[in-house]
Amino acid sequence: MNLRDRIIGAWKLHSYSENPVDGAPPFHPMGSSPKGIIMYTPDGYMSAQFMLPDRPNFAINDFYQGTLEEYKAAASTYVAYSGLLWLTRKKAQSRTVCSFRCCQIGSETTNLGWQAWKAGF
Repeated sequence: MNLRDRIIGAWKLHSYSENPVDGAPPFHPMGSSPKGIIMYTPDGYMSAQFMLPDRPNFAINDFYQGTLEEYKAAASTYVAYSGLLWLTRKKAQSRTVCSFRCCQIGSETTNLGWQAWKAGF
């Protein structure tokens, strides 16, 4: 079975870590048990969303009426992006088309962390 056949579908996030470019040790910005889903389609698209579990709701339960502090906390504990997918023999790569983080749009990502995602829910 080739890589494409193995990854097409929806996957549940198992772990997430950031590896700083300055050589600092990896860290887990979404905690030790993040929630998330990544999907790969047969026609070459991908979408990923993940977050810190148990994020607090806004005080008045209305996203459009949040405080600056609530918006900052929400934005720093959630990642969402989608884009184009292409595969090589051993890795999946994507180019971000849409993202919650505007600085990520147009970037390319190599997805090697298959151990972080598990099939099924």
